[in-house]
Amino acid sequence: MNTTKIILIFLSFFILNFTIQSQIVLQLEIKNEVEAVKFFPGSTIKIKTKSFGDEWITKKIDRILLEENIILTEDGMLNLDDISHVQLYNGRAGGVGKLLSVFGGGWLLYGGLASLFSDYKFTWGTAAIGLVSGGVGLFFDKVVSRKKYTIGKNAHLRILDLSYPSPVTPSIEKP
Repeated sequence: MNTTKIILIFLSFFILNFTIQSQIVLQLEIKNEVEAVKFFPGSTIKIKTKSFGDEWITKKIDRILLEENIILTEDGMLNLDDISHVQLYNGRAGGVGKLLSVFGGGWLLYGGLASLFSDYKFTWGTAAIGLVSGGVGLFFDKVVSRKKYTIGKNAHLRILDLSYPSPVTPSIEKP
């Protein structure tokens, strides 16, 4: 029991001696929206850069440098001014799209199998239900679930430091 207390006291002093790092985030401010989208170190971001042109790149943010306006990724660094577009993914719309696509495919598959192995007639109505739900699902998955923002036109990127200011310690001058 006595050694447990000593170990706990030692660990508490050891843990409390670490300085807490500041919370630096990359913030996407979207025009006419109150809430901004924040990207933290460890999150992934899908962007277009001025140097890569029309190619979308998915990067995982390792570290954000406030003073230099640089984002460090697993394979290099990005200057904040080099990012031209940001793409956000809406998981709900993507999920609904995948659900409708699977429903449409299943409708066509089971309707086709039923017409082959039973007396069921595969009609234009049956095909329309499967094709329309599959098409709407693909539209939701590929178009509605992805929003693209142009930096400088309808969105702005900036790096923020959300940490509390460090406590001011009084300095004692010796006479």
